[in-house]
Amino acid sequence: MIDDDAEDQPTEFELAQESRIDAALGATSDAVRRIVEDCHNDLGYGIPTIVLGDVGRWYRQAAASTEPDEVRDAQGAAQALSDLYETGEDFLQTVIATGFLEALPQPHEEGRQVVDLLPNALREQQRRMGNWSPD
Repeated sequence: MIDDDAEDQPTEFELAQESRIDAALGATSDAVRRIVEDCHNDLGYGIPTIVLGDVGRWYRQAAASTEPDEVRDAQGAAQALSDLYETGEDFLQTVIATGFLEALPQPHEEGRQVVDLLPNALREQQRRMGNWSPD
């Protein structure tokens, strides 16, 4: 077993940003709030990328649902993340991109249509991520 490195602990800033994400998402619906709470109950805090990955996987299904309430909840969560992305610092933008956006279908994957339902800021960032290549 490998002991955790003491330097690998989340900073107060990172925990505050995670709390900001959790609050914004939790305010959108009970479904999203449960995902966030379950992730923290299972894994603890200081893991915003993992939380957002779980939310992204849920969004994939909910946004493609035929149930209007699920689609509404998905759009509410995406809008909350888009608002945070647009007003956030580099840390917050990176966490949203590497957690939520990377959990969404890639251009060659089934279900890609849910990316078209994202608010513009997230959709554009997803597009930029898909076009990235090393120099």
